[in-house]
Amino acid sequence: MSNQKTTFRTEDSRKLIESARLSAAPLKAVIGTLFKLESEHREVSVNRQTNERTVRDVVDVRTLNSQLLPVGTMLQIKMKNVKPLLSKEDQQSLLLGAIQAVVGFEDIMYWSIGNNEGLTASSMFITDISLQDAIGVAIE
Repeated sequence: MSNQKTTFRTEDSRKLIESARLSAAPLKAVIGTLFKLESEHREVSVNRQTNERTVRDVVDVRTLNSQLLPVGTMLQIKMKNVKPLLSKEDQQSLLLGAIQAVVGFEDIMYWSIGNNEGLTASSMFITDISLQDAIGVAIE
């Protein structure tokens, strides 16, 4: 086995997701359905015109069973008005590698407005699938 490290290019990931959207390929075929949770944090933005606050749960994940992206491609997914699944202690354990979580998302969507784009979901759930078993799981 080679000791060479692989660098995943977010631009390549973005191009694949965009091309899939244009070709009407299912998003789950592009990004997969199971992900390794890397981090979770809150993001608050304020609309300057209305002073309305929007709270988002932001998660960084790595692909595990994509049909097009390499295993381990990093993605960021945002969810509005949901509470974080992990406690502060769990987030620290995740950061230190003491725990690993395989997660999935409900209603995941790709969006693009002008020069902005991203992935959103309505919620995230932790699976009982091990990291090793999640890699390569067939997408239905």
